[in-house]
Amino acid sequence: MSKQTLLSNRFLLGISKQQVPKNSLFVICEGLGMQECHLDLLMDNLPNADVVHFGFEENQNGCIYKVYLEYCVNYNRGKITKPTLIHMAFKWNPSNDELGTIAYYTYYPKLSTASIVDRLTAIYSTATDNSSFKIAQDIINAATAYVEANDLMYMEVSEEGNLRLSFDINVYEANILLSDIKVYLFKIRQHFSISDREFEPWYNKIKDSQFGHLSGGIDRDGKDFFTVYYEPVP
Repeated sequence: MSKQTLLSNRFLLGISKQQVPKNSLFVICEGLGMQECHLDLLMDNLPNADVVHFGFEENQNGCIYKVYLEYCVNYNRGKITKPTLIHMAFKWNPSNDELGTIAYYTYYPKLSTASIVDRLTAIYSTATDNSSFKIAQDIINAATAYVEANDLMYMEVSEEGNLRLSFDINVYEANILLSDIKVYLFKIRQHFSISDREFEPWYNKIKDSQFGHLSGGIDRDGKDFFTVYYEPVP
């Protein structure tokens, strides 16, 4: 969600690297139109990855394909003690010859609620108002009513060649549904002036889904946004 925009046609699918042979991954990414230089870089960084994610995002200008490498073994074993790159994501528009972008997701381990809020303050320092910052803070407080803040997985995201500076918080450990944060989703809708006609059908379809991740901050065009990730309802 961003100003007057709700983009609901997107997905993210994660697969263990062992289930995707290297040659098959190369053929898949080449077939999806990943640029050669990024394809080479993907292959160079594949050996240390544990999981491969495939993503799709439809927007006003067409669509974006995404392939993420995830380095999660040390995180799962609780060995990370300092900021560490945990995702490397390749993103491109298959109908545009311009070179895509690479996003870097840095994990900041075992942050307190106050430390998370401090980092969000820096991310939103260029925002024109503090509405998104307050909503993000409210959602974090809602999640930490069910789990300790240092059990949340807080990451920050930057992309090459654009203004993006954002956060991604994995809240699966809180084990809450989207309906549990309904009031804050409605605040996001109001902040971005998204119509009830567009918002309500989307919300009613996903309200019983488990809340997975909250992303937000400043997007590639320098505007604030929120992305809500959730498990599909069977």
